[in-house]
Amino acid sequence: MSAEEIAEFPKKAVELKLIEPEYAEDLLTNPFTGQPVRYERSPGNFSTRRVGDEIYFCLYDRYGREVRVVALPPPPKSAVGVGDKEVE
Repeated sequence: MSAEEIAEFPKKAVELKLIEPEYAEDLLTNPFTGQPVRYERSPGNFSTRRVGDEIYFCLYDRYGREVRVVALPPPPKSAVGVGDKEVE
């Protein structure tokens, strides 16, 4: 996931009705550290996880427990295989 894609996430989350617009501004701030969120599996941050054929957007609670939020759409056929790797 590129920095540009991460920066677009709040707007996309509102468009997809995952969050209300008033929460979008703070969406990229880790609520536990006050720092920008990071693409890593730790409290307040996010990652993606492949489970079978599904790819999930995951958040992590204050104890580091994974919460699978939404299954992501498959990548365009032209992108399949480019940087695509299986995760645990």
